[in-house]
Amino acid sequence: MRSITRPLAKQPFFLFHVLATIFAWMFVWHHASTMDIVYDEASSYYILKTGNYKALPGVANTHWLNSFFMRLMMIFNESVIALRLHVIIAFPFFAQGIYRLAALIKSTGAQIAFYCLIIFNPYILDFFSLARGYSLAITLQVWTILAFIKAVQTDFNYRQWIKLIILSALTLGANLSYQYTIMAITGGYLLYCSITDSLMSWYANIQKRRITALFVLLLFFSTADLLFIKYYGKDLEFGGKENFIGSVFNTFWDKSLYKASYTPLSFWLSWCTFALILMAGIYFIRKTIQQKKWSPGIIITFITGSIFLLGLIFHLVLNTPYIANRTALQWYVPGLLTIFLAVGEWQIPVKKYRFIGYALGTATCILVIFHFVTRYNSRRCMEYYMEDPTRQPLYDLYAQRPARPSLSFWIAGTYIGYYSQVDQLAPSGVIFEEFTNEPLTNKAIQTLNESDYILSHTITTTRFLDSAHIRYTVIKSYPDSDFKVIRLYH
Repeated sequence: MRSITRPLAKQPFFLFHVLATIFAWMFVWHHASTMDIVYDEASSYYILKTGNYKALPGVANTHWLNSFFMRLMMIFNESVIALRLHVIIAFPFFAQGIYRLAALIKSTGAQIAFYCLIIFNPYILDFFSLARGYSLAITLQVWTILAFIKAVQTDFNYRQWIKLIILSALTLGANLSYQYTIMAITGGYLLYCSITDSLMSWYANIQKRRITALFVLLLFFSTADLLFIKYYGKDLEFGGKENFIGSVFNTFWDKSLYKASYTPLSFWLSWCTFALILMAGIYFIRKTIQQKKWSPGIIITFITGSIFLLGLIFHLVLNTPYIANRTALQWYVPGLLTIFLAVGEWQIPVKKYRFIGYALGTATCILVIFHFVTRYNSRRCMEYYMEDPTRQPLYDLYAQRPARPSLSFWIAGTYIGYYSQVDQLAPSGVIFEEFTNEPLTNKAIQTLNESDYILSHTITTTRFLDSAHIRYTVIKSYPDSDFKVIRLYH
């Protein structure tokens, strides 16, 4: 153990990794313990709490691995932090995987930049504070990629590929949208078999056939569940309907910039990222043709390119939405790694100026950490920004002892799915829909006319009350939120 620890302790990047992991993990813990439950978490909790397990396969909100850990924790504790414990614990494993991937990059400056752009991205860290499958999926994706690189760069090792099968199954179990990654891994395996051996020897090798069969089974079951969700549950419409660059890149960078004043830069970041991935991919393809050797660069290029290409094909053939926002997390690690592996191979010719690369990496790190510290919000997350807060408004509403309460649909999901189950807030609130730029429907108006208290979210509702000359009092409003507890006088 000492022989391993001493060399690592002398490596500045390793020490930075340890300190960065501890620092970021503290934010994750604090975030998970202070942020109210969000709709998607409450929805998963409700299905598990009521034992309606037959609904799980037909709901896109079901992330199998996340649901398993949530249900396991519910045996002991049903607090919000307890339901999120498994994703919090996943973070150090994610950070260690990113460190291992960064070690593949030849330049220290590029290593630091790649590491910080991922570890200190506030949008990514949000998901390590939520009881959802996205953080588990990206963690397992990282370790699947590491296992794939190792398997491809050595002679066929049955145990290594079985390990990869297990990691692939867990990745799909964490989030079915990562099917693109596993399809890329499967294609890479078949390409590996055809290049490293003759076709007849592949037929004669039962271990290779067994690995192939297992990959096919994984993709069959994941595809079957996705089709079931799409055509039976009719719940698979999240994503971009058009504009590949806008959906895949711009939605991700827009969320990553976290409402900062420089958020408009997301457009330029999107096109720059796409162009850099394309150039890096071309570089590695040319290098592989010349050297006839599987480098980490060409392996990562293959995975990244496959994710994008499969997304385009599925969209054009089956009208499947492009990955966007939280599902676009899937391209980020392999995409950035493709870029920085290429950057790491570029060396400044004059040795005395090579410190410039290190300085650029350090500057990138400082900027990213500054963005993280100044934008990260311990009580909110970007993907569910409009839903915050969920707990206090409901408790303030029910503290008034309403007889006929009405709830904005922006908060009703967390009430039905979680708070009414855990704390039994009663009587049950009637749900009404309200949108900022749309007038209330007749149904919503009828609901308000029959209510004594409402929990509103948009200015549309108060404008209607004013225009209808309905007297009301705002009992409580909330800083940096549109929620209002309102008493009506009919």
